[in-house]
Amino acid sequence: KLVYGAPLADASGGVCGTFLLIEAERRQAAEQFIKDDPYMQAGLFADHQLTALHEAAPPMPFEVGK
Repeated sequence: KLVYGAPLADASGGVCGTFLLIEAERRQAAEQFIKDDPYMQAGLFADHQLTALHEAAPPMPFEVGK
């Protein structure tokens, strides 16, 4: 499932990509999530990188956009 998403900014503040934090039991599920993404299917992403994250601290509550 999608936990968080935000546009990535380049040095001048322009949008240069997208960051998605996905929660998945297995890598295969995360790969399927990316494959099923409407932007990916529309060819709007030139490429992608899937990286595992090891949680180092309990999740902190936050408000998107704050």
